[in-house]
Amino acid sequence: KRPATEVGHIEETVLFLAVSHPEVRFSLTVNGKEVLKSSGSGELKNTLEELFNLQKENIRLVPVAEQDEEAGLSLAGFLSEPGVMKSSKRWILTYVNGRHVKCPILQKAVEAAYESLLPSGKYPICIFFLNLPPEQVDVNVHPAKREVRYAAPQSIFSFVRGGLRNALAKQGLTLAFSPEPEAFPMPSIAPQPAPSFSESRPVSSTAFPQRESKATWAPTPAPISMPRAAQPKTVQAALNFYQPSTTEVGNLVKEATPTETPPALPTFKVIGQLFNTYILLETAQGLMVVDQHIASERAFFEALTLNFRAEKPDIQHLVTSLPLTVTPVQRELLRRHQDDFTKLGFLFELAEDEARLTAYPLVFTGRDKMFESGGLFEDLLAQLEDTGDMRLDLDHLIATLSCHSAVRAGDSLLPHEMKEVIERWLACQLPWTCPHGRPIAHTISKNELNQFFHRPSLPVNAI
Repeated sequence: KRPATEVGHIEETVLFLAVSHPEVRFSLTVNGKEVLKSSGSGELKNTLEELFNLQKENIRLVPVAEQDEEAGLSLAGFLSEPGVMKSSKRWILTYVNGRHVKCPILQKAVEAAYESLLPSGKYPICIFFLNLPPEQVDVNVHPAKREVRYAAPQSIFSFVRGGLRNALAKQGLTLAFSPEPEAFPMPSIAPQPAPSFSESRPVSSTAFPQRESKATWAPTPAPISMPRAAQPKTVQAALNFYQPSTTEVGNLVKEATPTETPPALPTFKVIGQLFNTYILLETAQGLMVVDQHIASERAFFEALTLNFRAEKPDIQHLVTSLPLTVTPVQRELLRRHQDDFTKLGFLFELAEDEARLTAYPLVFTGRDKMFESGGLFEDLLAQLEDTGDMRLDLDHLIATLSCHSAVRAGDSLLPHEMKEVIERWLACQLPWTCPHGRPIAHTISKNELNQFFHRPSLPVNAI
């Protein structure tokens, strides 16, 4: 084909080989220009930084290390933080038993791992090596062995997705964060081993009591309790993600090992609210601007997910059931998916032409106005009807529910309410983006502010 096309194929081939052999030095020159180079250091992370020029883009990699000895599965490699968004899947490299393959199952596992972390159409950087017993994979599907077929594809999908998710929730992205007081490798069985890496309470009055005041939000913790930011062992803080890092991390094994002594807790101070939309925080690194709706949405999403996964979800029973008119199609959908709605916390009774709502999910009291007239329940039912395949997408419904539950842009918050939003957000397991992939916060560094105002430094009592 055209020279440019063939050069592209050559670059791909050399790249795939260089990634799978970090101990070998590779160099590719095209028309006198070096287009690809690795040092052969033997460290996969260094090799990836060299091949993809990650240091120039200030992209940090998260280590992946997952193992299922009983099934004979292991997963190792690196992936990017959720803030890294690529428009192409070419940054996703997957290896099975040491050989690069283009596998739809592994691609879907990557996308599922980043679901609710990246916007639709955006992809992460993800390079990993999957090892499994040779008899569990058929490598003779493609003449060039670029595709494979698994004996248990669903198990492979679940293992890879879980391993990548675990990596995103582990150290490297975890930073304990507290408010200021009173202020606001499975054995290597591949022919070619993978690289070595050096009960609820009733409503007292009407079914949905009206709120007289709309100016403020006074959240009261309900039975679902999210971790507080002052508990360092449960906090997954976002500060390390929203600012440049000065910490150099070693090899994969070192990164995958939690530190025995946690670092001192950084502090934050709520300065105020901007445009009734953004919460301003003073941190040791600079001015952090947090979108109040998106931060609140992420907290509700994780709380609802925990409630959904609980053996008995927390619900609010209605003293008087709420009748809702449904079509025959909707009635059949509700009958088929009643267990799924129950898992979300919606209880209802079915009659010939109506459904009587008897309970709804309880997350935080003070935000239940969204359930008036059963509007949210009807919205979720309509979404189910629109899918056309009679399946209930629980993740999507939870995301919708969390969006309706969250603090809104335009809500005027009191200082303690802002602090509540921030603490609940920082207590999230995955605090980087909302369930739809939008970023939550942005930091303007101290250096940037000092340079703008021609100030060499801040006074010693600045923080």
